[in-house]
Amino acid sequence: MDLAQVFAGVPRVGVVNGCAYYYPQSELELLGGDPALVPDDLLMTFLCEAPSHWPEEQYGLLWRGFAPRILGLLEASPEEFLLGGLDFARFSEWPGEEQAAVREALRTMVRRAVTGDKPG
Repeated sequence: MDLAQVFAGVPRVGVVNGCAYYYPQSELELLGGDPALVPDDLLMTFLCEAPSHWPEEQYGLLWRGFAPRILGLLEASPEEFLLGGLDFARFSEWPGEEQAAVREALRTMVRRAVTGDKPG
């Protein structure tokens, strides 16, 4: 399943109404724009931040837009706790195709970890 294709239609948030004390305006704009343009370190900062520090009405869309990248980061660094905000992102309310894509990606990662198979 091509995660990028499944999540391609997720609407962009625009400028995130996040904490301007910790995040400069330029980073808030980046986060709400094209997910491919967000540097990994900023994405990791977003993921490690308490979900409640982000606007609830924007958080789910942000997480959905970043889902393919988040899952890629998780596979590359499974020791990182990157799924903590999934509940706050209202995963259970995502479109069925997106939920299925995330579940399948996670199953594949677990299967590879258990069997020792490495992705190509």
